[in-house]
Amino acid sequence: MWQDSKSGWYVGACDPLKLTASGETFSELSADMEGVTQDLLQDLLKSGDLDAFLKMRGWSYGVAVKLTPTSRVRFDVPWEVKRLASMPREFVHA
Repeated sequence: MWQDSKSGWYVGACDPLKLTASGETFSELSADMEGVTQDLLQDLLKSGDLDAFLKMRGWSYGVAVKLTPTSRVRFDVPWEVKRLASMPREFVHA
């Protein structure tokens, strides 16, 4: 997570999920990170790709579950915020 020097917005990136999120405040960033993570996992569940997505990353469900594309679930995904002094180089476009 870093704070954009021009806009002042907070930006977070999750490399394993290939997701980014932002917010005008840290609280907004946290809410956006939760939202984009839930959206991604719900979309993968609906498309039938969630199991393959998890296996490709060496991940599994924390408990035994039987999910169908129409299951209504909330995913509990642990995350940790690490503050960076500035935007990582891989996010800088030439």
